[in-house]
Amino acid sequence: MTSEQGSGGLVHEGLISRIDALAPVREFVDPRQGRMIDVRLAGGLSFEVLADRGLDLGAVWWAGHPVAWRSPQPLGQVYPNGAEEPWLTRWSGGMLTTCGPDNIGPARDGYGLHGSHHGTPARDVAWNREIRGEHVVVVVSGTIDNVETFGRRVTIHREIEASTDHASIEVRDSIRNDGFTPVPVPILYHVNFGAPFLEPGGRIDIASARTAARDEQPGVPDHRRMPPVTESMAEAVFEHVGVASTSGRSNAVVHSSILHARATLSWTSASLPRLFQWVWPARGGWALGIEPANAPLFGPDREGPHAGAPILEPGASVDTGVRIEFARDEAP
Repeated sequence: MTSEQGSGGLVHEGLISRIDALAPVREFVDPRQGRMIDVRLAGGLSFEVLADRGLDLGAVWWAGHPVAWRSPQPLGQVYPNGAEEPWLTRWSGGMLTTCGPDNIGPARDGYGLHGSHHGTPARDVAWNREIRGEHVVVVVSGTIDNVETFGRRVTIHREIEASTDHASIEVRDSIRNDGFTPVPVPILYHVNFGAPFLEPGGRIDIASARTAARDEQPGVPDHRRMPPVTESMAEAVFEHVGVASTSGRSNAVVHSSILHARATLSWTSASLPRLFQWVWPARGGWALGIEPANAPLFGPDREGPHAGAPILEPGASVDTGVRIEFARDEAP
């Protein structure tokens, strides 16, 4: 099979009888994580879609290696009495954790840390698989409700698309206000990288006008390089201001010298004008988060109305999302 031919060409030539041989999709219920959709793509990626976690992305494998960060928290951890623990103590990590659409950052106005999306089961979950040109394409979709009886009525319709022969995943969201009053809709896409893809000295390329640290952390002296492993639980958070945009899209690139590879995260600049970076170099933690967002996480902008989040009018909607792509990187 040549790169020009693609996996779909095998079907066109009669060499494959069923396309599920090239793009198997499996639905199952994990006792710790709930409903799961496992997607495996010939010449592409293998990844988990967490249907009971807002259709976020769990483990992702590329070229035989795990690339997503995994939290030290046990999967499905709950209080002994059955009630879920706060957000941080139940967060299991994964490639994508969506924060919002009622809050991002510290708890505020009655909403908890990073909001409710990641803890909300999706409804009307479905997937389809088809041949487009020379490739087999898989699309997983569903709707996540952010609804209060006497308050917000916000829905997020999500589509996750990936294909054979391409090591990329695109997450597309349409956020709609189905209520009767304007509501703030903060959103942040927490995209998380870990070892073995991520190693000390790994380079992070973000073209921005300036970078501001939330606070000084001696263990993370440079946002452009992953530091050595530390014996401290301290984390560092940065905001990249004025991120460059080309044809309406911005990107950040994470380089892995061990795997001679790079991961490119891109997003629509207009819908996600802010970018944050989270570095946690603790032994047994070791994580990098690249976080496109539409609202502030810290600083004076967060002290304004609705913590600086944009307002969505009744009946209005906004389209947004991210794309994650992996490729070989022979650059030093």
